[in-house]
Amino acid sequence: MTDSTVNDGRSQGPDDDAPTEGTAPSGDMAPTEGTTPAEAEDASKTSSAPTSDDASHRSPASGSGSGWDASSLSSLLTMSVMPEHRLKGKGRSASSLPGSLSSPTTTPADTDQSPLSTLSPVTTLRRDGDPALGRTTEARIHLAGDSTVAPGPLDGSGPIGWGGVLHEFVDETVVNRSFGGATTSTFQTEGRWRATRDDLRPGDWVLLQFGHNDQKDAELRADGGYRANLERFISDTRARKAHPVLVTSLERRIFDDGDGALVYSHGPYPGAVRALGRDIVVPVIDLTSFSRWLYTWLGPARSLDLFPFLHAQSGRADTTHFGITGARLFASYVAESLRAIRGLDDAHEALGTWG
Repeated sequence: MTDSTVNDGRSQGPDDDAPTEGTAPSGDMAPTEGTTPAEAEDASKTSSAPTSDDASHRSPASGSGSGWDASSLSSLLTMSVMPEHRLKGKGRSASSLPGSLSSPTTTPADTDQSPLSTLSPVTTLRRDGDPALGRTTEARIHLAGDSTVAPGPLDGSGPIGWGGVLHEFVDETVVNRSFGGATTSTFQTEGRWRATRDDLRPGDWVLLQFGHNDQKDAELRADGGYRANLERFISDTRARKAHPVLVTSLERRIFDDGDGALVYSHGPYPGAVRALGRDIVVPVIDLTSFSRWLYTWLGPARSLDLFPFLHAQSGRADTTHFGITGARLFASYVAESLRAIRGLDDAHEALGTWG
């Protein structure tokens, strides 16, 4: 089957401020409901987002053992693509939904040519379908979020969210209605949540990732409107016998100029998501923690390779939106996390002792 994604809406808009290293986020660069910068940037030149049912990948080097550092990871990620290792193209989705908008790129639209850009992806997370393990491709995966989840060009010519490449790592259809500038409020007022809700079938999965832009709206406090909107999404999802999953926001890559530590840029919002998950028993994929670990482990220089583009307005490095490499790294993590949540590999026998 052909790997493509149902892209219903704007992909990359200026929802996130893309701060440069060592600077604080500037809220006015990430419009929320009722503002106009998103409309201005969404009017920029659009580009197609080619997809492939034969996206190549490579597996990690054998015998790596312990003692990995950022240099080792870079070497792993820049290995030449092994043509014998290829995704099987079992995941599928439609090309686009009626009335969907094309995916604008940000400027400059240079190709992702970072040292890590050959990642496509590091390892495959696909497994052959095995009825005994409960594998099914009937359920669909719906994505609701902002530009860090949204679709974008698959040719490396512009920013793309992890949701834009999730179909490379799963067997199920991926329906991605995420768009740049989205909050838990605007996702409703623009009709995206209604479309998602009405499209749900029993057994579907709904991944909810918001927060980058909610934190810029006084009416969407972490313990107020933000949480209330997420609760509504979860209630609607469960009413249709589908499965909600909360996802915390990706950290902005901002290293402090003083002590070099990675700044906590989302305040109480990731904690609010975790608390909601605990309170009403909804699984959480913690991309805040994962991204903080990854950026810190790679360090300021290596982690910048995941963000190869400049912000359209400031001309500085956009350290919020990924190139294709970063998108694939996080999509692979989300896919593996979702497998664990679903228990798809729990029926395997334990190896016990080697020998």
